Amino acid sequence: MDDLLASYDAFQFQGVYSDDLEFDLPETSEPVYILGKAYSAIYDLEEIKSDVRTRLWFTYRKSFPPIGGTGPTLDTGWGCMLRCGQMMFAQALTMQLLGRDWRWTASGKRNEAYNSILSRFLDHKRACYSVHLISLMGESEGKKIGEWFGPNTVAQVMKKLSNYDEISKLSVHIAMDNLLIIEEVLRTSKDPATGFWTPLLLFIPLRLGLTEMNPAYIRALKSCLSLKETAGIVGGKPNHAYYFIGFVENQLLYLDPHKTQTAVHMNFTSQMEIKDIVDATQGIADDSYHCNTVHKMDFSLIDPSIALGFYCHTEADFDNLCRSLRLYVLDKQPMLFELCEKSPTTWDVPAKSRTTLGQSDSDAPLTRNSKSRQQQTGTSCNNGESDSDSDYELLG
Repeated sequence: MDDLLASYDAFQFQGVYSDDLEFDLPETSEPVYILGKAYSAIYDLEEIKSDVRTRLWFTYRKSFPPIGGTGPTLDTGWGCMLRCGQMMFAQALTMQLLGRDWRWTASGKRNEAYNSILSRFLDHKRACYSVHLISLMGESEGKKIGEWFGPNTVAQVMKKLSNYDEISKLSVHIAMDNLLIIEEVLRTSKDPATGFWTPLLLFIPLRLGLTEMNPAYIRALKSCLSLKETAGIVGGKPNHAYYFIGFVENQLLYLDPHKTQTAVHMNFTSQMEIKDIVDATQGIADDSYHCNTVHKMDFSLIDPSIALGFYCHTEADFDNLCRSLRLYVLDKQPMLFELCEKSPTTWDVPAKSRTTLGQSDSDAPLTRNSKSRQQQTGTSCNNGESDSDSDYELLG
């Protein structure tokens, strides 16, 4: 069955990933945005290619060690959202350890920081953010191994796994219910005693329509992808997840995980220290973790369930993000989400209980109704939909 799935995948996507494939961008005077950076489609093509190739690209893999010891040895057909979650998380770690302006080259010398990032996403149970551990941790979110994830589920799982990251500390906050509450973010990332700020990856899962995305949100999504703090968007179309990294005109630009590659094999052992694993990563070929093209899709075609990502290295970055969201994103109607200093007093469940590790958002239902909230703010917290985890998942 594994070989059959891999063969189908190779047939379905044959020719799409040619090494010689050029970036098919329109010759337009409109800027091309890649993760918050603006480029000219006419004059900056090589810079755009370099920026895209620098992003860590995680795809379906085959022939990796069985998940859980006896489970699947490839993730073709079900692992695309897991791979997109990996890509967004890897982008946050790249910004944390290497900076937004760092560039990868095929022949360049690989430094320890890069190896430490890559080592955490290899297809092995010793890798903190491997497809193995994401799948196993997904069981705590009600997902069986081999079952398809949605954007909210992958955010919840990556948050839980980050607590076991032994290499670098990254705080993860998930803003639920279309509400970004500043005091909750500060509680996640800032030590009240010392004032020390832990670099933050912020997920904002959203549902922007019932079965189709409301086109009224497109301008706000463009603004999100143009902010310097953006870490992209995970979403896609039903049961096909993509990692959106930018846009040009009315088209999203994305990295596509739907290619089955052979897993990179490493002789990890349970006795190896983390440093030994990082050092061993230096010896693997990493070309297959970088993509030679970027794909395009009209904004109107994406599934309404998405998760925005933002990375804030410092508290000043977070303050700037909040200002930019107010000025350039939340000034548009309908609003993507709300930004508040403190939790609204009408929540019947304490904010802390909504973000407790090991508990999905569906485990702590809120009893504040959207009608009451609409009367107070003039807008609905969740567009009239319930607060369950399934409301954020892509439709099958």
